[in-house]
Amino acid sequence: MLTIDRFTFPQVLNVHLYNKATLKDLTDTLLALAFSMSIIWIMLRLIDFIALVLEKKADLTEDKTDNQFIIFFRDFFKAIVFIMGAIAFIRILFGPSLVEKIIAGLGIGAAALALAAKESIENLIGSFIIFFDKPFRVGDSVKVDSYQGTVEKIGLRSTRIRTLEKTFVTVPNKKMVDSILDNLSLRTQQRVAMRLEIGSEAPADKVLKVLDDIRSLLQNNSNVLPGFTVNLNDFTKDTYIVQVIFNTYIIDGNQYAALREKVNLAIIRLLAENEVKLPTTSTNVTFGNLGS
Repeated sequence: MLTIDRFTFPQVLNVHLYNKATLKDLTDTLLALAFSMSIIWIMLRLIDFIALVLEKKADLTEDKTDNQFIIFFRDFFKAIVFIMGAIAFIRILFGPSLVEKIIAGLGIGAAALALAAKESIENLIGSFIIFFDKPFRVGDSVKVDSYQGTVEKIGLRSTRIRTLEKTFVTVPNKKMVDSILDNLSLRTQQRVAMRLEIGSEAPADKVLKVLDDIRSLLQNNSNVLPGFTVNLNDFTKDTYIVQVIFNTYIIDGNQYAALREKVNLAIIRLLAENEVKLPTTSTNVTFGNLGS
């Protein structure tokens, strides 16, 4: 670009193409566009290079928030470069006067533009709030409204969540900030609430024995925290309702399911040992002789 700018364009080749435009004007415009595209491409590659170096350093730490933080600002600065490039292209193609008119027009239509971009601006601000307030991070299991899953990416406009059904849900950042969000990965304990129904034909002493055995079972389990609840919560004409509530430090899904299974099987054995049965649904039908 610098070399060609020093050359004198031959007047013989400087023919008129359209209106007042000449071949020299066309070549100057094409060279200016090529130069601008080169600068933009170099800046984009430079941003990618810096982000790559920072990602390598961030991989050395256990916290994955730094990786997502780098990706966020990489996309943010790329968007700024694209906007600057678009302004440069408009200036080359249509002259600086059009750019000045556009800037002046932005002052007049700022309210309309802000209203039209209200949702996008709110989502962008929401992304900054997420990164600095850190209500959740990439890899956390969260529940927002009716969606529950693992956060895979936090973008400029939205957050991507991989749900339990393995679908890919895109939630606007504004909703992630404004809604009540439950970060399941930050749980320190898991609560188990069971409702055990016993048939009403069981004698009271056996029901009491079952309650004491369940308390002993939970007390001897190292994964069950102290302060559990086992009581006869309610009863009906057909059933005795026993309430079993306890907390555990086990958070992992597979280990938690294994603990639930172990406790459930132990309770079933206790019921069998005490000859206490669960309520059953039966229907008695009586047939009589019909008179003529």
